[in-house]
Amino acid sequence: MRPLIRLQELDQIDSAMAEICNKKLQAYYEETGYKEPGSSKKILIPNGRLWDLLLIGESIDDKKNEIEQIRDIFIKWKLPYKNWDEI
Repeated sequence: MRPLIRLQELDQIDSAMAEICNKKLQAYYEETGYKEPGSSKKILIPNGRLWDLLLIGESIDDKKNEIEQIRDIFIKWKLPYKNWDEI
């Protein structure tokens, strides 16, 4: 299990720190039977992963036109997004 994959994909966490955090999280999950702290739970957004991938794609300079076309398709077909005002 790799709970920090998203941060690593976005290059927002050092790999050594990610490994330390992953070990701590894994130990917590094993101890608690994979319970979330308190009453929190992850709220999934329909098609959220597609939007995440689009965000990553926007950082690739030579793919800007293709990414804009994909974004237009997402908007045209109204793929759910957490906050349409941000688009």
